[in-house]
Amino acid sequence: MIKQGNGGFFGNRSKLIKQENGSSLLSSDEDKSDENKQVLRNSNRLLQSLFLLLLLLPILALTACSNSKEAPAYSLYYINKAETQLVPVAYNPPVILPDSGEEKAHIITEEEVHQIISDILQKLSEVPENLEAKQIMPKGVAITDWNLTNRQLSVYFNSDYAAMDDVAEFLCRAAMVRSITQFDFLDGVLFFVGDSPLLGVHAIPLGLMTADSFVENPGVQGSQIQKLQIVLYFANQEGTKLVKEVQDVYFDKSISMETLVMQHLLEGSKTGARATLPAATKLLKVQVLDNICFVNLSEDFLNGNDNIKEEVVIYSIVDSLAELAGINKVQISVNGNSNLNYRGKFSLNTIYERDLDYIEKE
Repeated sequence: MIKQGNGGFFGNRSKLIKQENGSSLLSSDEDKSDENKQVLRNSNRLLQSLFLLLLLLPILALTACSNSKEAPAYSLYYINKAETQLVPVAYNPPVILPDSGEEKAHIITEEEVHQIISDILQKLSEVPENLEAKQIMPKGVAITDWNLTNRQLSVYFNSDYAAMDDVAEFLCRAAMVRSITQFDFLDGVLFFVGDSPLLGVHAIPLGLMTADSFVENPGVQGSQIQKLQIVLYFANQEGTKLVKEVQDVYFDKSISMETLVMQHLLEGSKTGARATLPAATKLLKVQVLDNICFVNLSEDFLNGNDNIKEEVVIYSIVDSLAELAGINKVQISVNGNSNLNYRGKFSLNTIYERDLDYIEKE
């Protein structure tokens, strides 16, 4: 039985406390007073801690931002010392750009776009601070002007540009296109020497250079330039047979061989043979699965020269690709659709094998 104090159980504000030996005792008002003081001290300490935390929050936030800062989102591409590949160098644009997914059209002004382009072209014309890189244009080559129309950047060079060797010109063009097309407000670059478009094989303008013109594999620094021989098949002058042509080409090693073959097939012959594919034809996609090469071309492919036989056109693609190791068969599609007949004679739904019977005897 618990004995109450003079003031009764609640008047005395006693409480039952369990001791280690299992017995019980009554906490007096004095003990309770000590306990309240301890609680008050603990509360004061808590308030002090909260106050210090509030003071430190801005500093902690700045530190967190500093530590979580990501690598620069943009790079300018230069040439390595050996002149064999591109070297990315971190680049900070002169204006603040919105994050991915924001409505850029309402944020970036025309003046800011021009400011970024001008800054990039200026830096690409100079010697980079990175000791592992060198400027992309040889001595004497210079940008004389530029303009932006419909998201396409036209860059004008002096006449010395045309005097660059193949590797130097390829690297210069690749570096500039990759540096510029990483920005969402630009679709591609047009190159001019003087006032004339930069020409490719058979004096055909190279046209718009986009990010897809220079494919780069993830994780690979820059692009290794290599020289090799490829075998292509074009049409003879009568358009009745295929003629074999071996080309020496410089290429970016990160581009697949099947892409390389199709690009040069589209560019045309270097020896005067007739091109089998219309000049406006675009390579949309090419890939190899189980030794079958799937080639997806734009609808311009269907508008071929009627003076070249259908089988010559089809097998110029098939036999050229079949020269590559790992490709035994080819299927052609137009805008992703293979349920078509080429000129009503050759079903594109068919997987074609190499056929040397269409090649003209030497």
